[in-house]
Amino acid sequence: MLGRSFHVVSADETAIRLAAMVEALADVKQSIASRQLVVSIAAGISTGSIEKQLPRATRVVRVMPNTPCLLGEGMSVLAAGRFSTKKDLAKARAVFATVGSTEI
Repeated sequence: MLGRSFHVVSADETAIRLAAMVEALADVKQSIASRQLVVSIAAGISTGSIEKQLPRATRVVRVMPNTPCLLGEGMSVLAAGRFSTKKDLAKARAVFATVGSTEI
């Protein structure tokens, strides 16, 4: 047991997370080039929300890993953004396959 507890996230907490993500993306927006792939593990933040904060046509893949990834026994689910390709999904999948199973 990892000793972590889980709780339901309220709408207020989700709004705070989104605001923090918008701020973080604003900080890196100018550093994102069209050849780069953005991989997000931010819970509750959709690929669309991320894409709105970055330069047009930025490729985004959202990944939701679970805590057993810490032990190499995890499961990660990947979701493609509007502009990401099959190759982008394969790259992100390869990274997260190192800590467990993956599913698209």
